[in-house]
Amino acid sequence: MFRQLLSLTTFLLALQTHAQLLLCRESLQREVRQAIETPLAPQTLYRPIFSTDLTYLIEKARIADSPAPQANMSTAEGRDQFHINNETTAILQMKTKLLRYRDKVIRVQPEQGPFVLAAVREQFTKMLAELPLANPQHYRADGDRLTELTTGQSLSLKELARLRNPQLAVEKLGLLVPEDLVFLKQDSATGEFHLVGGFLAFPTHWSLAAFPGSSIKEIHENVGATPEVSAKFSSMINRILARSLQMPQVAARNNWFLETDPRYALPDYQTTTWAGATEITNENANSNVFLRVERQTIRGLSESQAVVFAIQPLVYPLPAILSNSGLSQTLAKGLVLKYGPLETAPTFIQIVGALLANREP
Repeated sequence: MFRQLLSLTTFLLALQTHAQLLLCRESLQREVRQAIETPLAPQTLYRPIFSTDLTYLIEKARIADSPAPQANMSTAEGRDQFHINNETTAILQMKTKLLRYRDKVIRVQPEQGPFVLAAVREQFTKMLAELPLANPQHYRADGDRLTELTTGQSLSLKELARLRNPQLAVEKLGLLVPEDLVFLKQDSATGEFHLVGGFLAFPTHWSLAAFPGSSIKEIHENVGATPEVSAKFSSMINRILARSLQMPQVAARNNWFLETDPRYALPDYQTTTWAGATEITNENANSNVFLRVERQTIRGLSESQAVVFAIQPLVYPLPAILSNSGLSQTLAKGLVLKYGPLETAPTFIQIVGALLANREP
C-alpha cells in the first residue's frame, strides 16, 4: 500500500511539473506573439544582446590568429554547426520580432525558389537528427518534428514537404536557430558561388537586399576591396565553398570587429543612431567600445548542392576583455594583425590599443 501511495505521489508531482512547464511555455509564446503585434520604436527593437560566453572567446574565437579565412578555418562535426548558449532564447525572441521587417530580413531570388526549398529541407533533416542530441535543453524531436523548447517554434518534414513558398520555408527554418542563414549556389559555368537567399536578421553593416544574386567576388568588391584583392579573396573563398560540398564535416571560422555600436542587429538599412553614441576618448572608451565576434560555419549539402553559411554574432563589452589578462593580450595581438601598426589605425583603435597596453596586471 505504501509503495502504491509513493508511486502515485511521484506520478502526481511529475504531472504537476509537466503542467507548469506547459504553462510557462504558453506564457512565453503569448509574450512573443504580443511582442510581434505591439509596435516598437526602432531603438527598442535594435538593442544590445551581450554575450556571457567567455569560454568561447578564450578557447574558440582565435582573435590573435591571422584574419585570412584559410588561416582561421577549422573543421567541426555537424552537431557544431549551430552555437547554443545562454543568450540563445533572447536571440530567437529578437529574431521573431524582426519579422515585422520580413521583406528586409528574408530574401529568395525568384528564379532560385526550387533550389532554396530543396536546401531548406536537406538542412532541416540534419538539424532534426543533430540538435536534440547536442542540445537537449533547447530541442526535442518527436518523429519528424523538431521543437525549440524555449520559444515553442516547431517544424516537421511533412510540413516542409507541403510548402511551396521558399520565403516561408526559410523563415520557419531560421526561427529554430540563433544563427542567420545564407544559402549559396555554385554557377556550373564559372565555378563561382552566388547568394540566392537567406534569413539575415543580425548582419554587421550589410543586408540581403544589397547583394541580390551577387557572386562572392561582387560582394567583396562592393564592401571596399580593390578588384585585385577581391579577385584573390573570392577565388580562395570559392575553393573553400566547393570543398565543403565534398566533406561531411562543417567548416568553422571567426571574424571580429571593434564596434562603438553594441546593438545586436547592425543592418545597412538601420536609420537610428545608437542612443549612447559618442566620440571615443581615453576617458570613455572603456564603456563605449565593444568586441563583436562573428562565429561563422560553412556546410555543404550534398543532395541539393547548396552551401549554408551560418553566422552568429557574440558581442562583448570592453571591460569583459580588460578584466582577463589572457584575453587582453590576445586582443592586443589581434589588433596589430588586423590593422597593422596602431599609429596608422583609426583613432578609437589606437585608444583601445593603449588601454590594453596600460591595463593593470
